[in-house]
Amino acid sequence: MHDVIQQAVYALAFHNVVAREVAIVCAAVVVYLLVLAWLAVVARQQARLTLAAAGHVVVLGALAYLLAKVLGHLIVDPRPYLVDHVRPLSAVAHDNGFPSDHTLLAAVLTASLWWIDRRLLPAFAVGTVLVLLGRLGIAAHHTIDVLGSVGIATVAALVSLRVRLPAAWNRPLLPALRHAADEIVRPIVRRGPPAAAP
Repeated sequence: MHDVIQQAVYALAFHNVVAREVAIVCAAVVVYLLVLAWLAVVARQQARLTLAAAGHVVVLGALAYLLAKVLGHLIVDPRPYLVDHVRPLSAVAHDNGFPSDHTLLAAVLTASLWWIDRRLLPAFAVGTVLVLLGRLGIAAHHTIDVLGSVGIATVAALVSLRVRLPAAWNRPLLPALRHAADEIVRPIVRRGPPAAAP
C-alpha cells in the first residue's frame, strides 16, 4: 500500500528531532489530555446535563465501538512500520491497524460535545487532528485507519442524533439519578436492618 500522506508525515518526524517529539506526544499523550479535558467539561456542565444528553452520548459510544469491532474484522490493514519495514517512533502494537483506537476515542469525545458543550467542539477537533497526525507520524497507522476512525465516529454521531428519546428524559441528569437512588434506598430504610438470628 502506497500511502503518500502517512509516509510524508513519518519522514518529517523521522528526520526532524522537534517534529519527532511532537509526533510522539500527539500520538501517545494528547488523547489522554482530551479525556481529562472531557471529564472536566462534564463536571463543569453536570448541573445542565440531561438524561437525553447522556443517552445520546451512550448511543454514540456504543455504536462507534461496535462499528469499529465489526469493520476491524472486515478491513485488514497491517501497520505501516510492518509494511514499509521502518522503525516506529514509539511503542506500537502488532495487531490490525484499522481502525485507529486513539483517533476513534478522540473523535468520539469530540462528537459527544454536541450534547454537552458545543462551544468546545473546535478545540477538541484540533486535538483529534493532532492525535491523527501523531499516529501517522510514528508509523502506527495508515491514513485510511485514522480517517476511518473519524468516519466511524461521524456515522455513530449522526445515528445518535436521529435516536428519539422520551420527552421526560429532557430533565436534569443528577436529580433523576438521585431520585432513582432514593427509590432504591427508601424501602430498605423503611424495613430497617434484618432481625438478628435467635
